[in-house]
Amino acid sequence: MKRQPYFKYYQVLKPDTTVTEISTNDFKPVVQRFVPNTQLSLVQDSEIFYGNTSLVHALEKAKKGAQEYIGQLIKEGEPALPRLLQYRIDHYEDLWFNLVDNNLRRLEAELKLNKNFKWTPYRIHI
Repeated sequence: MKRQPYFKYYQVLKPDTTVTEISTNDFKPVVQRFVPNTQLSLVQDSEIFYGNTSLVHALEKAKKGAQEYIGQLIKEGEPALPRLLQYRIDHYEDLWFNLVDNNLRRLEAELKLNKNFKWTPYRIHI
């Protein structure tokens, strides 16, 4: 039996910062090695999520979405302070490590050099 090609995209729920790899063959989250591809978009961005075929672009959209959400909470003023604090706590690793521009550029360079590179987001283990 001939195997079908593997197609995937990266999904970021708004305003979450977690990037999920989605297989377009079975539409289930998968854990596979990353294969760099073009900037073509398999899905259009929706009101609930961003979708992109590039991991780096998905991370950039997650960063932009987080910045916009934090900006919204700041504009709401003091009543939104507990939600802002909780958001910063919940997304600490992404905001301070995974979505920092220098780390995104380093990841982009690594993906260009090594087609078998497997990205694992930085997480603090307590």
